[in-house]
Amino acid sequence: MGTLIKLRFQQSVLDRLKFPTRGLERSAVLLIDEYQDVVTVGGAGTIGDTSYLAKGREAAAITIAASQSNISIENAVGKERAAKELIQNFGRASWATPRTWLRSEATRN
Repeated sequence: MGTLIKLRFQQSVLDRLKFPTRGLERSAVLLIDEYQDVVTVGGAGTIGDTSYLAKGREAAAITIAASQSNISIENAVGKERAAKELIQNFGRASWATPRTWLRSEATRN
């Protein structure tokens, strides 16, 4: 069900591109935890996260996705090359683990 809701949201955001007079003062934010559980890759003209991320920036879309690891995404996608393309389409990415978070918190005091 979560995947269906995500895909409908993504399509709605991309539909903004059909209206050239749309204002870009509002961004659409998609925040996903356990991303590997809802990841999709499209092919042959179907919507998937790869095409959404590639086109979404033009529609003022912001995607924040949390996953266990790149390997989790690769296993969910099933193809290494498709997973690498997907991760590349995120543009900027930040990686943190509980250990690095705790370490950075400890150094602040």
